Amino acid sequence: GAAAPARDSHVEAVAALPVPLATTDSVVFAPASPRRLLAVVPFAWSDARSEGDALPPDMRAARLGVRLADLEGGAARRDTSAGAAALAVASLVGQIDGAGYIAGAYRRLADSLRDRAAAQRVTAADVRRAREAVEIAVGPTEDALVQFAAWAELARFAAAAGDLAFLREPASRAHLERATARFAAGTPAGDAVRRVQRQLADGTPDGVIAVRRSLDTLLAAVTR
Repeated sequence: GAAAPARDSHVEAVAALPVPLATTDSVVFAPASPRRLLAVVPFAWSDARSEGDALPPDMRAARLGVRLADLEGGAARRDTSAGAAALAVASLVGQIDGAGYIAGAYRRLADSLRDRAAAQRVTAADVRRAREAVEIAVGPTEDALVQFAAWAELARFAAAAGDLAFLREPASRAHLERATARFAAGTPAGDAVRRVQRQLADGTPDGVIAVRRSLDTLLAAVTR
């Protein structure tokens, strides 16, 4: 009979990525609670650029972080929308010199994630290995922004679920503290970071809504 379609082609492509064998999960991408992984509309930047447009490195890094978080959350939910996030990552990574092979692996991963049967066979290790290849490709300076933007997107998910505990964890406080050093007061991103810190400290009843809005403002500032 006819050969079965190669729906699991991501396995070979991801396995071929040259990342260290002994790896650990980053705090940002640690397993999240089911509430935190609710189907939240991914953040959308509001300018006219598309995923394929050439971007400044810092903007590209921030957008990569957001879409990597969308991919992580979608893959954990076995949601086929993760395929769109993987394609967006492929397009962004494809702008980095010498990273075409990583973009190709993400396109293969997207093919699997968009097929419900194949998506069941995408493992957390597959997603982690692909993500680590991106971290290596962007380099340590840009990776700091990748990690921060990924955290901010996951924080949006948490706020949408009413889960402010995530934002009060030590790792989240550390992300915000580092961001105050990176983004100066008086800039859109810097003001948004400091506003999130104040809102979390105040603990007002409507804090979850206010925090979500501030995170939207923060991501808008760093992705465009």
